Amino acid sequence: MIKRIGLKNFRAFKSAEFSFSRINIFIGPNNSGKSSALSALNVIGQSIRDNQAGSPIVLRGKYQDLGTYIDVVHGGIPRTVMGIEVDINEFSYKVDFKYRTLRKDIDVQKYEIYHEGKALFSYKVNGEKYDIKYKGKSFDVMLPGIAKRKPEFSSFVVDDTNLRQIGPTVNISHPKYKNIPENKLKELYGIQRLLSRSRRILSQEFDNFDSLSPFRAPPERTFLFSGETPNEVGKDGGRAIDMLVADNFTRGSINKRILEGVCEWFKSTGMAKGLAVNPLTSRHFEVVMISEDGEHNICDVGFGCSQVLPVLVGGFNTFLKAESKSLSDPIFIVQEPEIHLHPNAQAELGTYFANLIGERGQLFIETHSDTMILRLQRHIADGDLKPEDVKLFFVRNDISGTKELTEIELNKEGVFDKEMPGGFFPQRQKESLSLAKAAASRRKRSGEIMSTVEIKLSKDVKK
Repeated sequence: MIKRIGLKNFRAFKSAEFSFSRINIFIGPNNSGKSSALSALNVIGQSIRDNQAGSPIVLRGKYQDLGTYIDVVHGGIPRTVMGIEVDINEFSYKVDFKYRTLRKDIDVQKYEIYHEGKALFSYKVNGEKYDIKYKGKSFDVMLPGIAKRKPEFSSFVVDDTNLRQIGPTVNISHPKYKNIPENKLKELYGIQRLLSRSRRILSQEFDNFDSLSPFRAPPERTFLFSGETPNEVGKDGGRAIDMLVADNFTRGSINKRILEGVCEWFKSTGMAKGLAVNPLTSRHFEVVMISEDGEHNICDVGFGCSQVLPVLVGGFNTFLKAESKSLSDPIFIVQEPEIHLHPNAQAELGTYFANLIGERGQLFIETHSDTMILRLQRHIADGDLKPEDVKLFFVRNDISGTKELTEIELNKEGVFDKEMPGGFFPQRQKESLSLAKAAASRRKRSGEIMSTVEIKLSKDVKK
């Protein structure tokens, strides 16, 4: 589980820290920087998934294109150090990056690994020199007389070869070990095993990871049978249809039940009775929405249907896949899942996410939908979700332009534990009160008698 990330000079944030739960929701005004935390997760994910990166971090990858280092670093100053911290299970990883202007590449200035809060490994650069420490002790102290090698950094993971020669069958009589006590060799072997585990934990955490941007591909009238079964919907959701087709023609126990889940969701919203994949030729098919008056090509129905489809397919694929295989816990990132949906459908997305999370995995959602969040609050009040399973992150600019981050938790009644900053979600109530005030003022000017409700609402507005 991703417990926390810390950001330093990353995109909108000069400094920020997010402690995560199972369902993590990011809200705030437009252009407030709320997507920066999701960008950090995307960068870690695409860096780790790109095994051939040859770079410590991938800024332009399969989940997000952030441009160059200058585009990503806060303030756009290339010499500024950028840092990302991430806590996964019992390990913490802290990495500082720097941009080498002459070589035009990104290098690691500092890489630290902590195990259960205690220092395990440290690499730091100081000018042309570098220092390596294990459990807070310098390499030169722990391995006197042995040549030090610079670790390799690729795809956000450190590969330190200095301890690989240390093992349970090491020949301690070898001359190069003559100055190292046997108990010290055993300690180093234990550190080596923990470092190997830390690399495995970091890599495996993103084995079952998918991320969907708010810019989703428009529907097509016909599609080709590709014969492929994608593992991810893709950042624009373009592979969602291929997933549906593969699931539709899969039989037996390996069926991932994606199509069935999608149809049930559309029924719950009243948007359609279901969805079907209809072959047109041996090479072509169409996707149709089923309604009371027949079948309609997905291009001929409301745009919200095609835009929410990758949200549903991506979530079902990621979480159902974890049920059928021995994979790491699923992680699904989705930005603005409610695009082009009416309020009832937005609320049903809240139920969809509540049911999706189950016993495993994490969701990271950026949204402007108070309706969807209200539905999640109701599921907490009903006991379907634990209050600690949901956390909201409100991001906005303060009067100086600095990013202000507020973490908001919910109590067992599904109510916010603190007032929402800036009146973000009470906007509907504010508009209703303003409407009542305007109506009351009009009546007063025309000499009409205000109703008891209007009088009360008018007083509330004044307060």
